[in-house]
Amino acid sequence: MGHCDASKLSPWKPGQSGNPKGKPKGTQNSKSILKKYLEARTGKISQITGDEMTYFESIYAKMIHRARSNGDLAAQREILNRYEGMPKQTIEATETIKDELGQMTEAQLKKRARDIVKRLKIVSKPTDADG
Repeated sequence: MGHCDASKLSPWKPGQSGNPKGKPKGTQNSKSILKKYLEARTGKISQITGDEMTYFESIYAKMIHRARSNGDLAAQREILNRYEGMPKQTIEATETIKDELGQMTEAQLKKRARDIVKRLKIVSKPTDADG
């Protein structure tokens, strides 16, 4: 295999941006937009507090109702995971993985660890409700 010069693959010169104007000021990300809608009032009154509920509170009330009245295991699990935190999970390494890791350089091990942490952050991204 031949060596490829990465600088020839990009249409931009070093230091030149592909998006010079950038994101317009005031543009909201999806989390901000969703937060605004979830914090809006529904018009429904909470049977617990007597106050008008937000959509966020309404979603939780519906989840709790499903868990109690229908015995919905998925709803029960979600409530417990949010209230108490997800249970810790152990991962067992097989001899094959141990041998593979034993043959890696320190730099390769560090890169592998960063990749694993990155994947874990994507899978279990915390929400504002997680506290």
